[in-house]
Amino acid sequence: MSRATRMAAPGSVALVALLAFAPSAHAQCFYDDIAAGSTYSFSHDGTPRINQLNNYWTAIAIGPPAGDDWDLGVYSSVAAFPACVSGILANSTFGGSVVDFVVGDFNANPPGVYLAKVNRFSGVGATTFTQWDSGADALGVNALPISRTVTQLNVVECWDVYLEAGKTYRFAIDHGGPADLKVLVFRNPAAAPYWAGRSSRVLETATSANYAAPSTGWYGVVVVNDNGGNDSYRLAVGTCETPAELASGIAYFASGVSAWRSFLQLASYFTAVAVRSNDVTQDWDLEVHANAAGTAYPTCFSGLLTSSAYVAGTTDFIVGDFNGGANTSGTYYARAFPFGPATSTAKIEWDDGADQISVDAPPLTRLTGTDDLIECWDVFLNGGQNFGINFTHDGAADLKVMVFRNSGAGYWVQRGSADYVATGNGFFTAPSSDWYAVVVVNDNGEAGSYKLGISQCAGFFSLASNAVYFSTPGGGHEIHPTAEEPRTLSTEKRAEAAYHSAAHTGGHRGRDGADLG
Repeated sequence: MSRATRMAAPGSVALVALLAFAPSAHAQCFYDDIAAGSTYSFSHDGTPRINQLNNYWTAIAIGPPAGDDWDLGVYSSVAAFPACVSGILANSTFGGSVVDFVVGDFNANPPGVYLAKVNRFSGVGATTFTQWDSGADALGVNALPISRTVTQLNVVECWDVYLEAGKTYRFAIDHGGPADLKVLVFRNPAAAPYWAGRSSRVLETATSANYAAPSTGWYGVVVVNDNGGNDSYRLAVGTCETPAELASGIAYFASGVSAWRSFLQLASYFTAVAVRSNDVTQDWDLEVHANAAGTAYPTCFSGLLTSSAYVAGTTDFIVGDFNGGANTSGTYYARAFPFGPATSTAKIEWDDGADQISVDAPPLTRLTGTDDLIECWDVFLNGGQNFGINFTHDGAADLKVMVFRNSGAGYWVQRGSADYVATGNGFFTAPSSDWYAVVVVNDNGEAGSYKLGISQCAGFFSLASNAVYFSTPGGGHEIHPTAEEPRTLSTEKRAEAAYHSAAHTGGHRGRDGADLG
């Protein structure tokens, strides 16, 4: 015979009182209805009663006082005193001062009312904490980790997870506090009613572990707090997936703990692949690999070529050179993933780079926005020459232009390896005659437009004081006032100098200020 008391929620006014429901009597037996998610206190031989209506895995558990060993059984029917219950379905007699619990698979079990009975096997405690989780929630494979906070009153939590036969899954729980937390996995071996105690788990870990699913179906996942410590934890399950193929110039949606993608590079140009968080306050990172498999989840790919790990508010991207056999054509693999606690979704884009910029050609014009992360071109530059990188833009987009030069075979680099970075017009001196990559990146996904061109700059020569020179468009001059002269020029010479100065900042302006392109 028992009277159950419902425990107060942490931080609320103390509430240790008789349950509001009226227990039903069967001779001298009492059956106490308990609600899912609440915590109760039961004495020895107490008989909690549950009404399971959800077609999920369920779990009922007891958290013993320190040093005690309490056991638990689940039954199908009532019985006469003193047994009070009959039709044993499963029991948990794990031993030691840990959480004993019983799970049931209501993907197969008939819904309805079931009974539990608690038993103090050893110890001196008068009561034990009892909690039931009806399990009406599920874990998503490769989804972001779920977060929970636990106290002494949080004995058990239960989820469903759908696993496929032949796949290996990684179950992981991490926390930083003193709670003795464990994650356990249960499998119903047949499409039939199933109940099992704690010892029937197919996996148990306090950190992370792999499990190869022998069959396809819904599995039960349980987290227990064996010592009743106060803590917070994150729980996740994942498996390596077949990478989805990217098409050049198309932005793809990404979510979860990892996004595995592939791209087939056949063009003998520079290529670039990028990821950008859909929340500028959060961060996604990027890797490029040579092989589709070979390492454990969550990386899954192998043969790391390089990675990009810039801060939130920027687009991570990686550039590869396929000119002249620097890299072999074929399929490569990109893994994008949220960094640390990031929970945002992201976009991924690949540009196979099969286009180029001609020096001194009219500027390219582009629109950019939420589905534009990156664009990549090749340009051939002569070594030792100066080039104007003519880059103008408007709108709210955070745009940058970058130039990359291959310094050796097998070239794969992240954005931090750029030889040139600018948000506007500037100059670049090519160290050698070669094909270079020109990349424009949109760091915030806002809308805008830009113009991009590359012009060749002539060599510089000095202007003598008070001398008149004739110049062709694009000619370069250096002005060196002498120490005796004031650092001013006549109106005519000032206009002449302004004309040639403009030639080195991405455009020529006539003496009336008109843009000449």
